[in-house]
Amino acid sequence: MNLSEKAFMRLKDAGWYPGRKIDITKYIYELEEEGFVVFNKAKDFLQEFGGLGIKYKKSTGIEEYHVIIPSYGVGSEGRDPQFDEAFNVERWANERVVPVGVIYRQNMNLYITESGRFSSGPAVLGNNFEEVWECLLGDKMGTTW
Repeated sequence: MNLSEKAFMRLKDAGWYPGRKIDITKYIYELEEEGFVVFNKAKDFLQEFGGLGIKYKKSTGIEEYHVIIPSYGVGSEGRDPQFDEAFNVERWANERVVPVGVIYRQNMNLYITESGRFSSGPAVLGNNFEEVWECLLGDKMGTTW
């Protein structure tokens, strides 16, 4: 992965290292219990980044915080189409999604699509692991569906 120094150091400070691979059995179980199909791109992302709490100060002095724990991104209503943001993201993306955590001081859910794109609702944050981290931890901006 080719990350900027800023994004790399913020991940490293949170406990990430190149080649990291954790056991995600609990994450898969919890997501499947909520009705999500956990596809390979989601598994790969969670194995490498699952469990990280990434905390840093932005240039504005605001403290930012992202947590890569899928259950944090699953609403209390489960997969109810009336309350579940994931249904809308699936509609916008035109493919299945899995929540992989929460971002921006836990105010937004982070989703990965089956093709490996990342979203927080209507915002597309990247087309792969590198782009999502540059958007969240570096200087890249997201787009919309």
